[in-house]
Order: sequence, then structure tokens, then C-alpha cells
Amino acid sequence: MDLGRLSPIGALCILCHDADLVLPFYRDLLGFEPRRAEESFYHFARRGSATALCLWEIGHIARHTVFTAHPATHIPSKFTASLSMPSAADVDALHGNLAVEKVRLLSEPAERDQAYGFDFVDPCAVIWEVRASESSAKAGAVLALERITLLCRDMAATQAFYEDKLKFPAQRPLQGRVTYPAVKGMALSLWDIAAAAARLGLPDLAMQQAGWSAKTAMLAYSFDRLDQVQGLYRDLRETGVLFDHEPAHFDWDFNAAYFRDPEDNIWELFETPSNIEQRMLPQAG
Repeated sequence: MDLGRLSPIGALCILCHDADLVLPFYRDLLGFEPRRAEESFYHFARRGSATALCLWEIGHIARHTVFTAHPATHIPSKFTASLSMPSAADVDALHGNLAVEKVRLLSEPAERDQAYGFDFVDPCAVIWEVRASESSAKAGAVLALERITLLCRDMAATQAFYEDKLKFPAQRPLQGRVTYPAVKGMALSLWDIAAAAARLGLPDLAMQQAGWSAKTAMLAYSFDRLDQVQGLYRDLRETGVLFDHEPAHFDWDFNAAYFRDPEDNIWELFETPSNIEQRMLPQAG
């Protein structure tokens, strides 16, 4: 299966230390509506793409899988997430609200890269890019998650992994960055860590060791049937992708398998349970 060409990323899961503590930031300040709440976990309504935003406590996943919990850190994580808003006025309003709450702002709203926006760091040390987008305005979305960017110490090895093993279409780096075509509204990007550090004004980014803060997020692909997960697991193993175990059933009633890329970022392949609708929260309004 050409995973990177055909399958949308199902979820961006931020691995936090206390989901209840950081929930108000994503719900009240960023406006993501919780759609599922389970032990140590929140799943938000999809906004403008096929990719959902989730919060998951690293201690919980570490207790049930081979992954180890990371220490709390103030150094931004090894990925950035991009949000689009309908207008420059919306961007300015969010910037003002974040400033009032003393959120770490990396820049003031400005025109750059043919878009108006700014960057900030959230309570989980995740770097966010916010920009005004015509596509967001046309879709009527107040806020849309539209790109995930992985910061890479070894761009060549990481790019080879995604293109050769996960079958993302080959791209040529531009100014230290590779962005793959979006699938159902979500794009994946790779960014050289030195170029990212210079662009974001975060020199500490380029000084970290290989494993720094890698486990502050997990990316996931979702499938309707277990045999799809099992088949992809076999196919990817044949290409040299290293899994921590074969697909298994976990306490949160999901069948899943986990692997990592050369930068130690976690990926999950999971089967969506048949009872998922019964586990959803009532929609607001």
C-alpha cells in the first residue's frame, strides 16, 4: 500500500503529562471541541481535515506499551503543527488571547511566506504555526489543522524513510524543508532542525541530542478493519520498518501496532472499534 500517497493521517496525538490540566488550553483558547473522553485521553472534533487532534497522557500509554514516559520539558518538541484561520482578524484575535494568557509567543502577526500569521509554544511544549487561509474561509472553518512538520537532525535518512518505506512521493528539499502533498486536507512536512531553529528564533532546537523530546507526539493511521492493520504491518516489516510488536489488543479497546521513524517519532496503526460512535460525547449545541 502506498501509505503516504493515499492514506490521510488519522490523528495527531499530543503526549502530555496531565490531560485534564491542559484540556482548557485546547478547548477554551484554541476552540477544539472534545468529542471523546476516556481514561487519560481526549479526542477533539475534526476541523477542516481528516486528521483529529488528541491528548493522551504519556504515563498511560507507557504503562500499556513498550514506550517510556518522557520527562516534563520546557524545550519545544520535535514537531510543529499548523493551524489555519479564515482571516487576518481571526489571527490577530487569537494572538491577543494567547498574549493575555501569557502563552509563549515566538513572533508577532506578520506577512511571511505568502501568508499572514505567527508562531507560539503551547503548554505541552508543542510549536504551533497560525496563519490566515483562504481555503479555511471558503470551508467556513474557524480553525483547521492542516500540516504536521517533523523537525529532523538527519534530513536525508528521515526523508529516505518516508519516501522509500512509507511511500510518500519523492520531493526535493527547498530551504531545508520538504512538504508532501496533502491527503484529505492534511500535509506532512520534514524540516531540517538547523533551518527550523533559525526560522523560529529557537537556537536551543539545534543543540539537542538525538532523542530530545521525541515522545511529545504520536501520529496515527486509522483503518476500518483489523486485517488492514495486519496486512500493512506485514508489508512495512518487509520494507525494513521496525515495529515494537505485532498488532495487539490494548486496554483502551483498540487493536494497534506501533513503529518509529529514524528521529524516534512514534507512529500508530490502529483499527477503529465498531462501537466508536457509542463512545463519543454529545455534540455541543
